[in-house]
Amino acid sequence: MAEIVSTGIERLDEALIDEKGITLGTCVLIEGSSGSGKELLSKQFASAGVGSENVVYFSTDETSDELINTFEQYRWPTDLRIVSVGTQYFEKVLSRELQASRFKQEGLSVSELRNLGSYGSTSDQINFVADMTYEISKLRAPFRV
Repeated sequence: MAEIVSTGIERLDEALIDEKGITLGTCVLIEGSSGSGKELLSKQFASAGVGSENVVYFSTDETSDELINTFEQYRWPTDLRIVSVGTQYFEKVLSRELQASRFKQEGLSVSELRNLGSYGSTSDQINFVADMTYEISKLRAPFRV
């Protein structure tokens, strides 16, 4: 028989497989309209695995501090790995676009040109899907993402 894990929400577990949760190792898609509670459900599901499983929470629009504050507000465990894709995107892409915009308006000095180095080089770019895949590959089973 397959191992069942809790979603962290007792009433949801009761409505699922054999009133216990979901089958370990399955992929679950949470779908719904804006404001329906998908993110909160994801956070509660992630918090339910802390301590017994390896947990990584990928955030696209919240910082790590904002996520930790939400977890603390609901008194959920906070010792999980958080990967903030939004922060990475800002640091790797948007900050460079802001810098380029400033250069377009103000111009470049010779020293700034020297410091630019390999702006836009392939080795300095980031692939967010590859980064998430790498983070997941480092986890030992069982894990929650």
